Amino acid sequence: YIFILLEVIHRTLVAIFGSMVALFFFFIMHNGHTESISTLMLHMEWSTLGLLFGMMLMVGELSHTGVFEWCAVRLLVASKGSFNRLMILLCSLVALSSAFLDNVTTMLLIAPVTIDMC
Repeated sequence: YIFILLEVIHRTLVAIFGSMVALFFFFIMHNGHTESISTLMLHMEWSTLGLLFGMMLMVGELSHTGVFEWCAVRLLVASKGSFNRLMILLCSLVALSSAFLDNVTTMLLIAPVTIDMC
């Protein structure tokens, strides 16, 4: 997570390395015996992976349009320079989004807005 946060190494390479480390520990914990790929794929939640993949595509494309910057500016203007008011507005936006969307989806949409405010 630190490498992704600091953007020292591209996040794709960090994810590949993390999955290799997880597979290595899986191999060690099961004394060198592993399951077949088809058995491992049965344990995967394809609907969750599809949702995350789709939302990441949407967030990636929306970030090119400037929607998140626009939303961050609107929140900053509405707060009138008050940190407390900004936190209330941001929490209200998250609460409203969470009422209609999944929590992971809400975080994928709200995180870029929060980061753009910094």
